[in-house]
Amino acid sequence: MGAEVTLDRDQPQRLRIVLREGGIDLLWFVAVVMAIVLALYLLSPDARAHPALLVGLSLAAVVWTLAARRAHEILTIDRAERTLTTQRVSVFGEREQQLNWRDISAIRLATIGLDSDRLVIELMGDQQHVALRLPRRIHTLSAEDQSGLGRLVSENLGVPLLQE
Repeated sequence: MGAEVTLDRDQPQRLRIVLREGGIDLLWFVAVVMAIVLALYLLSPDARAHPALLVGLSLAAVVWTLAARRAHEILTIDRAERTLTTQRVSVFGEREQQLNWRDISAIRLATIGLDSDRLVIELMGDQQHVALRLPRRIHTLSAEDQSGLGRLVSENLGVPLLQE
């Protein structure tokens, strides 16, 4: 499980990578919430008598899932302009960041998170600081996607690919 990845070459010198939360992950989240709601309903007489809280919890899970499904991240590598643009889209709006090609010295495949369970790609700047991390909001990439995207971005930018 992991992010859904779409590659698009809308122009010969431009590569767009679109990352979106995986549908299976979102369905799994809704299933877990619904199992908890069902257990509370079956085990708690108060919940059966006043189900509004459980209905509200169910609706909140569905709304959150729809919002997460709409959210996505786009990395555009423009070889003609020698620029990188990231765009993050969510229900709260869009945020765009542009980086100069020269500011990236390497691509690193990294594992981050409290449980070391998030596979990401880090675009490294000078002094090995992280200039950009993908995905930023979406939970994780699969190991195959992390490796393939890391190699693709590295080749398009002409910088080395580092393993963590």
